[in-house]
Amino acid sequence: MKIHSLLCLLLAAILCLAPVMAPAEESETTGETGTSLTLTSQDAREIVMPEDALGDAWKDAHFFILTGDTAEFTVTFAGDDDPAVALAVDHTAREYLLADCLTDGGYVFSVAMTDGRGTVTLYPDGKEGERKFTTAFFAGEKEADSFLAEQGENAGISWKYLEDTDKTPDPGLLPREASYTLIFTDQNGDPVPGLIANVCDDSTCTPMTTDAEGKIVFTKAPFAYHIQVLKVPEGYTYDRSIETYLELLGGETTFTVTKD
Repeated sequence: MKIHSLLCLLLAAILCLAPVMAPAEESETTGETGTSLTLTSQDAREIVMPEDALGDAWKDAHFFILTGDTAEFTVTFAGDDDPAVALAVDHTAREYLLADCLTDGGYVFSVAMTDGRGTVTLYPDGKEGERKFTTAFFAGEKEADSFLAEQGENAGISWKYLEDTDKTPDPGLLPREASYTLIFTDQNGDPVPGLIANVCDDSTCTPMTTDAEGKIVFTKAPFAYHIQVLKVPEGYTYDRSIETYLELLGGETTFTVTKD
């Protein structure tokens, strides 16, 4: 009996370390469960990807940057979810039978990256079930940048470290930069060149001057910048009691300067 038990344990370990090859299937996540897929690698940092830049295949996925080239995972089951049915699939289409990965620390397995990237998708109900939980991980920031750049025409959109946000992953994350255009005209619609205005955030102000078309154009980090008119050309006046704040994501803002 002892020999038989040892052989069973050895077989389970072999199956977990060398999982069966099979193609991963796609499905949509529906419903909620207490079952979780947790990346437990030391020094892993979660990042938030802008959902507008990702396709449906990454819906509800979690993303991490690691310091090593191997990701360690722990699966925690809750409710009626059955470890004997659950399955994890990595980016090489290898299948991990969770029932064969039971250790003293829970259901644990490791996945090595390929070319600085990797993914794991957990199917709590097996691959025929509707639920899935996906985690993607990268060997560094450049790999995360490359992944995002490959998702479509979203060159101005970037990811953020989760600790740098005040929320969990959400749609509509800000781009790295936004373009702003300030247009100064007189009451007749003619441009006002040579006007000086301050562009202020919470800590600094930058003076800028309108060009021949009466415009100030700049690209900076997204912010509702406060505009302060410092000086108007001779023969013009401006009501400095007017408070103007730009749109967070940029665009055009028009100002009217009175010609004497």
